[in-house]
Amino acid sequence: MLVVAVAVLASLVVVHIGPLDVTTAATVRPAAVPTDPHRQAWAWEAPEGQRVNEVVTAGAGVAVRVVDGVIAIDGTTGKERWHYRRTGSRTSGLGVSPDGRFLLVSFYSSVEDVEGVRVISLDAMTGEEAGFDEVTEGGVFRGIRMEMTNRVLLGGNPDEGLFRGYDLRSGERLWEYRKPQTCRFGDVAGKPMVGRDVVLFGLVCGPKEPRSENVTVTVTLLALDDRTGAERWSIERQVPALAQKGSGPDGDFWTSPGWNIDQFLELASDGSAVSFGWTDSETGAEDRFLADAATGDVLLDATALPTGEIVEFTKEWLVTGKGSVSDAYTITTIVTGSSRAVGEISVRGPSERWFTGELVVGFGQWFSTENACRNMVSIAPWDGAPPRRANIHFGRHDADQYCEYPELELAPGAIVAWHSDTNRIVGIA
Repeated sequence: MLVVAVAVLASLVVVHIGPLDVTTAATVRPAAVPTDPHRQAWAWEAPEGQRVNEVVTAGAGVAVRVVDGVIAIDGTTGKERWHYRRTGSRTSGLGVSPDGRFLLVSFYSSVEDVEGVRVISLDAMTGEEAGFDEVTEGGVFRGIRMEMTNRVLLGGNPDEGLFRGYDLRSGERLWEYRKPQTCRFGDVAGKPMVGRDVVLFGLVCGPKEPRSENVTVTVTLLALDDRTGAERWSIERQVPALAQKGSGPDGDFWTSPGWNIDQFLELASDGSAVSFGWTDSETGAEDRFLADAATGDVLLDATALPTGEIVEFTKEWLVTGKGSVSDAYTITTIVTGSSRAVGEISVRGPSERWFTGELVVGFGQWFSTENACRNMVSIAPWDGAPPRRANIHFGRHDADQYCEYPELELAPGAIVAWHSDTNRIVGIA
């Protein structure tokens, strides 16, 4: 997950949003994600013909961002549980905590000459405001997703190497982190990732003044406690690398140690584990490991990782495959230090796929008739049983819009399919 790069201001900027239209719901025990989905169980349409802009798994089902707010849908019944809408306002983003308990919804200012955005936290189960209600700096929010741990919202400026943690309930600034001057963020985006209760950074640190082209850099995976900003754990590796040569009035010099080291950092979909590694762009040398996100314990190193591209993982299992349309996938269970393949399946047809410990779910062909979007969903169990297929119907769409493969949310009570071409979401159970 990418961290929201938002600077929360203690300023006089005021973001005006419309009057509040709200309903709330009681706390209930969420249903399990279905393990044998095979049919379209329900369909829900956004009110007043509004488009579905975004859907996230939260509370007892999913939360849907529409033009003027958020609507929570029960994953078992497909019925609305609560809504939080601002009449006449426009939403700009929706974020959810890893445990699905909190939402962040942001609204554009209703005043045209104010560029700020107002960010409000909600209890995903009840729809009640959770306490965070702040204004972000004009322009900074554009194109950046709002994400958080289970307790803390991340803000800051990646270009400056500065990040801050804010309490999701009170908005209080809890801590600030600035990367060391001799380090750079190793991932392409230059931003950390957030787990359940940690903030993860990939760093490449080298000597301040390299003396030659050949240097040794420290590749680090750093985890900060989300409440305090203190180091929770770190994993360091010493890696041979290169520095770049430059020339100046005083002669040649060396700079940018480790410029040839490219990192990759990926968090498990449930936040339980992290995949981390690096590649030498000059020699092709590489290393990789899978670690427990909470403790930093290495679950699998490069020698124990199964062959093939890792396409999904948690701390308990991972899926590998080549990723083409008709490849075989292998699911592997993880015991610290070793792995064991427990299932293999060939999935033909679907080009978009989602994985759980029990199922492979994917969309097959889509087709459009009379401006209606329809899809075939393929659900294949890892035990080798024949895959099930279900046709789902998304309703009408604009004639000049293209029906694309929908997105999926593996939610309590249903597998929820949606895409922004329509005003409908559907539940498969």
